Amino acid sequence: MVSRKNTRCLMEAVLSSDKEVTRELVSAIGKSKGKWSLFISSLLEGVEVTDEAKKQFHTVWIELGARIRNQIGDDKALAQMLSALLPKYRGEKIRLFRGENSERYEAGRIGFCWTPRVDKAEMFGRGLNAYYGDGGILLAIIADRSSIIAGPNAHSIYLDEHEHTVDPFSISDIEILKTYPRLH
Repeated sequence: MVSRKNTRCLMEAVLSSDKEVTRELVSAIGKSKGKWSLFISSLLEGVEVTDEAKKQFHTVWIELGARIRNQIGDDKALAQMLSALLPKYRGEKIRLFRGENSERYEAGRIGFCWTPRVDKAEMFGRGLNAYYGDGGILLAIIADRSSIIAGPNAHSIYLDEHEHTVDPFSISDIEILKTYPRLH
């Protein structure tokens, strides 16, 4: 069990607006059972997160999102955490795409990161997400403002991914546009 004192230190570090400290902490959190759940419950108890801390965490999320998702192991808790830690989306309804693993999709474990760039989504669907299970798929949605947790930040635009963080529990009418065979 992780102590409340350690959790408070963790909260202070993540919310320090220092991207390097936050990145190091994400690595450390994954090595200790229970830290993410205590962190999320503390965050949801009304800890105020500054705009600068949200901006810094957003970049860490862009860089380490898959790792954070795996460490937390609970997509509903992750959605709550991201809603508290990322800058609120202010845009309009938008068509977004995602390259997903077909097995994860069938299991209802759709990822959080979507893009308006179909070529970028295809890259993940036929590449990284096609390396295991039955292969990859290309998904599309029309995302309402309320479904999008955060829009792209400067780092995501620099990477030319234009990543939107979407709450997968709030989307419907998902289209499967293409399927990709498993890569060996």
